[in-house]
Amino acid sequence: MVINAILDQAMKTGGKNAVMAGFPVTGIAAGALVLALILTPLFCWYVREEGDAVVSGLISPRARRPKRRKGQESVPKEGPRLVEALTA
Repeated sequence: MVINAILDQAMKTGGKNAVMAGFPVTGIAAGALVLALILTPLFCWYVREEGDAVVSGLISPRARRPKRRKGQESVPKEGPRLVEALTA
């Protein structure tokens, strides 16, 4: 955002042929974009931790399921049941 604000101000004062430090402002903007595209994945790789989401928050690792013991059957637990309404 800071780079964008600086380049925007340079374009307003210098017009289409604005130059900063001898380089065209559009070239500096393109260079900043390329640099950001390269450094962003490297930064994400650097700050990762075990169990983090993969690439995006929309994709997450699969949850681990507990292993069943031998002889253990999957019996539904006792819980609330639907009761038929009383008819008068």
